[in-house]
Amino acid sequence: MENKKSGLMAKFLIPSIIGIILFMIPVKYNGDWTVCVKILADIIGGALGGFLPILCVAIITVSQFYQLFLWRSQSSSRSIRF
Repeated sequence: MENKKSGLMAKFLIPSIIGIILFMIPVKYNGDWTVCVKILADIIGGALGGFLPILCVAIITVSQFYQLFLWRSQSSSRSIRF
């Protein structure tokens, strides 16, 4: 029972600590104070460059078609009876 409780506590604490580090603790980067998430966003944005808007549109489009597919498959499997 104690191992399960400590495992649950670790599952809560580890992501919480990572989130605090990424979003709340300022670091000095290139002479400015910023948070780690902005540094990661700048790195990803610099690596993807002009491809980033196309990637965002593609992800949104695929997500929408997938949602429509799931909605259609679920609605065809259920029949409405009055």
